[in-house]
Amino acid sequence: MKLLKVTKHQGYSLVEIMIVIIIMSFLFVGGFTQYRDFSRRQMLSNAADELRSNLNLARQLALSGEKEGVCPLLETLLAYKVTFTSTSYSITAVCSTTLPSARTVINLVETVRFTTNPTEIKYNVLGKGVSITGSSSIILNQTSTGNNFTLTVNTQGVVQ
Repeated sequence: MKLLKVTKHQGYSLVEIMIVIIIMSFLFVGGFTQYRDFSRRQMLSNAADELRSNLNLARQLALSGEKEGVCPLLETLLAYKVTFTSTSYSITAVCSTTLPSARTVINLVETVRFTTNPTEIKYNVLGKGVSITGSSSIILNQTSTGNNFTLTVNTQGVVQ
């Protein structure tokens, strides 16, 4: 009687390696897609947070009446004005006699745009109110995904 010799396989077969590579590539593609979507959502959220922060800054500067370095010494600060375009916005101090000078211009991230927005928000100094030209809702749209983020400015100038 002959004994069968049992041979040990060393290593993995080509089929086993290919299956592992296919599974790993599916996991990588899924993870990469989720990361890209998360990154795009964060970009839109960060743009909205920065806008909210800058609108609150303009409101606080107007409420305090701070004009240091903005208006000439003998002039009166009337308001802080926020003006919107489709890709940027600017915060400007409005003085009594001179032309307003841009205090800050903020450009949006490349894929984020304003779709519906007021053309101008004017925060009058020392609590004399807010005037909004256009809609009171500011909609940021991310062109690559179609996602929107809406901010609303109420009649007291508080951003919600």
